[in-house]
Amino acid sequence: MALMRDDWRLVPEVLQIARRTMRVVKANIGFTAIYNLAGLSLAAFGVLPPILAAAAQSILDQGILANSSRLLRQKTLLPDAAPGMAPAIHPVRSVPRAVAPPTAASLPQQGADTGCCRCGAPAK
Repeated sequence: MALMRDDWRLVPEVLQIARRTMRVVKANIGFTAIYNLAGLSLAAFGVLPPILAAAAQSILDQGILANSSRLLRQKTLLPDAAPGMAPAIHPVRSVPRAVAPPTAASLPQQGADTGCCRCGAPAK
């Protein structure tokens, strides 16, 4: 997790999100261990054919994805920033927010001395 603002009131929320994430990770690991132990036992005794073991493993993977996706639906305590700004708290691998398209007023005018780039610095 990353704190994207200088607002220290967000620290308790970051810790809450981290604890919830660890609970989900531990639940996924525990569920996987039990599921694989049962599958391995059935396969070792010849009860479960290899094709069914592969199908069972893909069902397990879907369950883990569904369990982990619950973290994406979590609501934050503080409101997000204004449109175009980064959210207060987000997972490090989050998708960046969409930026509003440029308006006619923000684009350089035809024939105007705009310098070397959009920042307006004078051309060398």
